[in-house]
Order: sequence, then C-alpha cells, then structure tokens
Amino acid sequence: MNPIKINLWLCWVAFFFATFSYRFILGTESPEEEPLNIFLTIISFVLILSSLACRILVLPKAKEPFVIFIIGIALAEAVALIGIFLMPHYKDFFMTLSLASILVFLPSFIKLPKND
Repeated sequence: MNPIKINLWLCWVAFFFATFSYRFILGTESPEEEPLNIFLTIISFVLILSSLACRILVLPKAKEPFVIFIIGIALAEAVALIGIFLMPHYKDFFMTLSLASILVFLPSFIKLPKND
C-alpha cells in the first residue's frame, strides 16, 4: 500500500473520531432553546462548502494531496466546534454536518500516483 495513503487513513480516522468525541466530551450539557444565529449558520455553511470544494475541485488535481486533505478536513471540523461553543443548542446538527463532510474525504476515494 502507498505510504501516503496510510498517512491519509491515519489522519482521517483521527479527525473523524476526534470530531465525533467532541460532542460527548465538550458538549455534554443540553442548554435551553435559543434562536438560530443566521450569521454563524452562514459561516458554517461556507466552511462546509469550502471543505467540499477542496475535496471535489482541488484534491484530485493537487500535487500535494496530503496538505489539501488536512485543510479540507479541518474546515469541516471547525463546523462542529462552532456548533459546540457558539450555538450549543444546535451542536448535534452541526456535528452531523461536520461528520458528513469528513466522510467525503474517505481515503479510499482518493487516487494517488502509483510510483510514490
């Protein structure tokens, strides 16, 4: 197996389970209902769209796929942190968005050159 692919898998598993565990470690309390902050919601969707653009448009053409991979996953993970710290009532929604975006970065879908 390609050593870069192994690194991608290790990072993907670490990011996925870290994002999943944020909900249970950092966001344990269930706060009262609050109005949806449109500004933070728009920022979150821009982060998700940026992450997906990294995966769909940039990653297939990148000469350094590992860097784009990390940037894309970090953008998706930021959405979960926004949900936990800035809009705690909607933390499950934002964590689900984040995990769905991280699933798109599954390394089995990433094609790498064979000679590395």
